[in-house]
Amino acid sequence: MWLVCVGVLAVVAIALGLGAREAALALAALLLTGSVARAVIPGPGPIGITIRSRGVDVAMFATLALMIGILAQTAPDI
Repeated sequence: MWLVCVGVLAVVAIALGLGAREAALALAALLLTGSVARAVIPGPGPIGITIRSRGVDVAMFATLALMIGILAQTAPDI
């Protein structure tokens, strides 16, 4: 859970330092990392990102990462 908080703080720092597009890409990378972690780590899973069943969590995180990544690349003037 602490790693998720550190990741979110890093995304905020990137937004303040580099801009919204880079922060959106960093957020997409963070979501994709969460998806992979949820798929790979056995047991009940990581405390901060275990919400539903493993398949639903992986699909949700991966889909959000893909959508945010696409929007970051296609949105004009962010």
